[in-house]
Amino acid sequence: MARIEQRLKFVDDLAPVVANQGYFGKAGWAFYTPRRFNVDDTIHVKRRGRKQVTSRPIGLLKIHGKGQFNAAITFMVMTRYGLIGHPLTHSFSQTYFTEKFAREGITNARYDLFDMPDVQTALPILFKLPGLRGLNVTIPHKTNVLPFLDRLDASAEKVGAVNVIRIEADGTRTGFNSDYYGFRQSLTNWVSGSIRQHSDEPGTLSILPANALILGTGGAAKAVVAALNDLGIEHKMVSRMSLPNGLTYADLPNVIADYQLVVNCSPVGTFPNTTAAPDLPYNQLTAQHWLYDLVYNPAETELMRRGKQQGAAVMNGYQMLVLQAEKAWEIWQE
Repeated sequence: MARIEQRLKFVDDLAPVVANQGYFGKAGWAFYTPRRFNVDDTIHVKRRGRKQVTSRPIGLLKIHGKGQFNAAITFMVMTRYGLIGHPLTHSFSQTYFTEKFAREGITNARYDLFDMPDVQTALPILFKLPGLRGLNVTIPHKTNVLPFLDRLDASAEKVGAVNVIRIEADGTRTGFNSDYYGFRQSLTNWVSGSIRQHSDEPGTLSILPANALILGTGGAAKAVVAALNDLGIEHKMVSRMSLPNGLTYADLPNVIADYQLVVNCSPVGTFPNTTAAPDLPYNQLTAQHWLYDLVYNPAETELMRRGKQQGAAVMNGYQMLVLQAEKAWEIWQE
């Protein structure tokens, strides 16, 4: 963590500690404690509002030296992570990482939402945030952030979109794509687990579907395409509009029997529009079909419910989210 050395004098029962004014731009960062500081104390520093100190810390104080007056302290800026996108009405990532930090005893980090309609002016300002180590990126900015990065990892180059940014020690920025990893790993886990569950031979290897339909053409679809290419699964993109070498929803009644895997990369069916579902010929689905809906809220989407009625195997996007989140954490800690 970044450190700022500072000399302070402590008062008896109520000790204000104001962070370095030049570093934060204003002297509004303070912490009040109802007791004296002791040597080797570690104290959370919070931002002081008009009425009370807010509940979320922005740093830590480590007390050094001897005695209660003129003790040397180190202000340590918390390691910051967050999600950029728009609109950010609900975030799996913030809930996941906040719970992860609490569960694993990670006290020097926090994860925030940065609702960002436009990256052109807001993102350069965010990159100056003290302690910023990494960002997740969601719609509509998975390609918008590319001009602000210094380099791309092989995963991001393969997908052509970024959903993870790592701030390097020298201040440069590297883009990654953990959606690619999350989808690929979750798909192979799902197929392998399902086949072993229904096989009399526990050691049976997974047999991946031979071909797939991809519903949607956004950033998530790019990661799915890259993963399917690497797995050797042939695929067609499905959209409302005609695409080169693609299909429209009107084409599906004539071809869906030929495609084993259907991946929904569109937001159709996401809460609160839970009764909506992609326009598929559901009556043609069979037990030979695999329906992978990247939507995770609700846990069972209308697409999944209708597919199950036809005997198809179904899965939502929760495992992919967990896998991509842990991959992002791994990237940030490298």
